[in-house]
Amino acid sequence: DYYTEEQKKTILDKTWELSLKHTVDRYQGINFSGSEWRTARSNWGFVCNGAVVTAILAFGMEEEYRYQPYYDYLLDCALQAVEYPLMLYYPDGAWEEGLAYWEYSLRYLTTSVLVPLYYSTGSTLDFMKPEGVSKLANMGLYMQGGNFAFNFSDNGSENKRPCESVYAFAMLTNDDDLMQIWNYEMDSMYANHAARTLMWYRPSENGNQSTASSLSLDSFFRGVEVGSMKQQWYNTDGSVVFFKGGQNNTGTHLDTGTFCFDTMGKRWSVDPGKDSYNIEGGYNGLAGCELYVKRPEGHNCVVINPRSDVENEYYGGQYVYGRAEITDMQSSAKSAFSTVDLSDTYKYDTNSYTRGFYLGDNRRTLVVQDEINLKEDNSSLYWFMHTRAAITLDADGKGAYLTQGTKKLRVDMLTNADDAKFVINSVGPDVQRFPTDPIREGQLIGGSFTNIKVLTLEASGSGNVYITVKLTPVDDAFGTYSDISYVPVKDWTLE
Repeated sequence: DYYTEEQKKTILDKTWELSLKHTVDRYQGINFSGSEWRTARSNWGFVCNGAVVTAILAFGMEEEYRYQPYYDYLLDCALQAVEYPLMLYYPDGAWEEGLAYWEYSLRYLTTSVLVPLYYSTGSTLDFMKPEGVSKLANMGLYMQGGNFAFNFSDNGSENKRPCESVYAFAMLTNDDDLMQIWNYEMDSMYANHAARTLMWYRPSENGNQSTASSLSLDSFFRGVEVGSMKQQWYNTDGSVVFFKGGQNNTGTHLDTGTFCFDTMGKRWSVDPGKDSYNIEGGYNGLAGCELYVKRPEGHNCVVINPRSDVENEYYGGQYVYGRAEITDMQSSAKSAFSTVDLSDTYKYDTNSYTRGFYLGDNRRTLVVQDEINLKEDNSSLYWFMHTRAAITLDADGKGAYLTQGTKKLRVDMLTNADDAKFVINSVGPDVQRFPTDPIREGQLIGGSFTNIKVLTLEASGSGNVYITVKLTPVDDAFGTYSDISYVPVKDWTLE
């Protein structure tokens, strides 16, 4: 009741005249232009339609009968439209655009749709019931480690991602454990809290101080096909590997099989992230597949027989519409492993392709193992790992030390491929890794790219080829870790 009746009328009239009247037309397809938001299967669906939900719930309570029929129509349209992006949480609650957009989407889903509905009607109208929605907070827990986040897709920063909206989600689901777990998570990030968080946060009535330490150390998300395996929760010195399968398309990165590895407080295998959305020539669509940051060679992936073959929808090493699924994850107190089936995304060069990740030696070291059945004899193989560390190669090219400050990581290889050796490549606007790489003006500019080096394993092979790479922290226990060895992924067992 802060506003006078005249002020309220002015707000209602001007909002109708300048915005909502046009929104009625847009839902009917009249004078519609620009990016589609009425049926958007992306964060845009929550942003645009959520704004309509919030506005109607605010203004529709004012008994302004002139606009009421339009308010009813707009609310029906907006709530139906929200169902499109909501389905993207199926089946395990992850968000395919990555962690930054997970936070962005959840922010608008909660603050523009769920919370206004709850405060206005006492209900969330079953929007919490679709499979996966109840689990969506888990992505914020498992796609972040002690120091860094997994910045797959269009996520430029590997910094951890606070998300105040999880408080709202925990309030709406009356989940005391999640409320306290996320509060601990936010505190561990030294995250700032907006004043609105006070409306959502609920202290534990029974003194519950739950943390994620009670949860499994390992998890993966079906659909988006991303996962992680950790040495320990909240251990900033601990080891953690993040990895990805998923669905390639022209709006994503062609990065199935990529991974990031953290240990000793450092990130050793990095994802370069995203380039400028405003880059000349376009960032999305098939033009985007020409960009280094979107191609397999711009990630911690393998490229086989690099060539230009856009007629077959092959861009830089992977089928642009291929799909890779996480096929197994097993865990024990001392170790964990996961496997990803990459056969479809590499279908032009392989009969089958499995990549395995093994977190061993008391969850301290990482083995990345590729098992590839090649279609062509004498195929060229390139195994990439991007890093900001200084790289020192062994004289025979069979191993390397990576150094960041006082920290070191040992990298060893074991393979039956021919002529295998490690080399060092650079990243930058003038770099053309392969002769068939597209040249895009304006890409890879700035220190966030040019300070990256690429530890590259070059080899050739025929038939069944394996490449085993072990990443070992050079720490106080360095001499006690197991030597690198090849064991077929199908025979992997837990420690």
